[in-house]
Amino acid sequence: MKSPMADNIKELLHLYRVMLTIRRFEERVVIDYRSGAIPGIVHSYIGQEAVATAGGRRREVQWLHDVLSHRLSGHPQERRA
Repeated sequence: MKSPMADNIKELLHLYRVMLTIRRFEERVVIDYRSGAIPGIVHSYIGQEAVATAGGRRREVQWLHDVLSHRLSGHPQERRA
């Protein structure tokens, strides 16, 4: 019999990987912005990774989390995961 806990751990690890992917992407954006490689203004999503990750788990209300979050850079990253 398969343990429900094993499924839960797999899901939690997946969510963690998604958040980590978003964080690493955002860290790179900040580095590139500070070095001048990205012109203009950058609004970092660092610290908001869980918003995109949790929102992406509720795909049936996807429009809602897109509308409610003014910092959308993490959402495309979450959708790719």
